[in-house]
Amino acid sequence: MDSRPLPNYKDSPNGEDTFAIGSIYEDHVRWLAENLGFRFRPMTTYAGQIYTGDFIDQKGRGWEVKFDGTSEKTKRLSIEIAEKTCRDGVKFPSGIFSSSNAVFYVQGHLTSTWVFYRAELIDYFNTTKPEVFSFNETVWKFYLPIQQADLLAKAKLR
Repeated sequence: MDSRPLPNYKDSPNGEDTFAIGSIYEDHVRWLAENLGFRFRPMTTYAGQIYTGDFIDQKGRGWEVKFDGTSEKTKRLSIEIAEKTCRDGVKFPSGIFSSSNAVFYVQGHLTSTWVFYRAELIDYFNTTKPEVFSFNETVWKFYLPIQQADLLAKAKLR
């Protein structure tokens, strides 16, 4: 069993609460999807989340879940592609480019949640080559307009 502590995102805009906020949103997503018939096993260890995603469903597919607290106001999703746990840390692929075997990439907020095939978001990124933005030198992302998200998503949960 992996006993490493979960990451501490001290330089993130939400500070050390980043992981807790994400966990609350993961519970929300799990509740929405379970109401549609999915059954999940949450990955509670660091290794489980790194290699599988935040959940694994009844078919063995990983689900990567990201809370996007600004998407409702900005009308765009901030799709993560890389991160550091702190400014002086090592940059590593994350989000759609994480090393996990997640099949689904889920992002949104408490009133709207988009479910994508992760591979299709990677194809979108590689094909359209959107501008990449860094926030606070800890997260690298591209912006996906909500109208485009509605077209790419396999489901929109509310």
